[in-house]
Amino acid sequence: VRAEGNKLFNEKNEEITLHGVNLGGWLLQEYWMCPIKGDSNIEKWTHLETLDTLERRFGIDKTQELMDTYYNNFIMESDIKNIAEKGANTIRIPFWYRNFMLNPDGDWIKDNLDENPGFKILDWAIKTAGKYGIYVVLDMHGCPGGQSYDHCAGSARKCELFSNEKYIEAMEKLWAAIASRYKDNQTVAVYDIMNEAKTYDGEVLSDPRNKIYDRMYKAIRNIDKNHMI
Repeated sequence: VRAEGNKLFNEKNEEITLHGVNLGGWLLQEYWMCPIKGDSNIEKWTHLETLDTLERRFGIDKTQELMDTYYNNFIMESDIKNIAEKGANTIRIPFWYRNFMLNPDGDWIKDNLDENPGFKILDWAIKTAGKYGIYVVLDMHGCPGGQSYDHCAGSARKCELFSNEKYIEAMEKLWAAIASRYKDNQTVAVYDIMNEAKTYDGEVLSDPRNKIYDRMYKAIRNIDKNHMI
């Protein structure tokens, strides 16, 4: 999919309109749309607190197994088929760095990205969406260190991305890997760099979000000059 002015065109040079649904609560749990309820003393329980609790109880490997079971059953092929049959042509997939990485420093869960759980689930989703003629919007909903104090970043009460170079590098590493993997995939329509970053009331040129957008844009464009951003 490419943009010309305010219109979109597909690979056949046909004008299209993207219309569809957001697969919220799947790869990043948000408490208001998911059946999760943790410590009553913690306001807005987050996906990070779910992972931390499971890891304390069961260890890292068992936690990954439990989360994979959740991911593989929350959205299934029948769901994507149903979306297509309802007339939608697009799904937006919110994900966060912890689908791929062990920590905000950027260590992969598995260094072989073909075996990395985050890429395995995205590969499946993109392949399945393509089977039913649906485009995919890849949305980084939760960034390393958190781009917002809200739970939608996966880690409420933390907003450390903008002030920590290591976290920015981890985000850049992930976007570069995504761009490398899907640069020739026509099912992917759009890369959505960063969801709901914290509000900022200062001057545009000093807005810390722009540093992130610009850097991620360049990291993607160095690899993938085709997909919309």
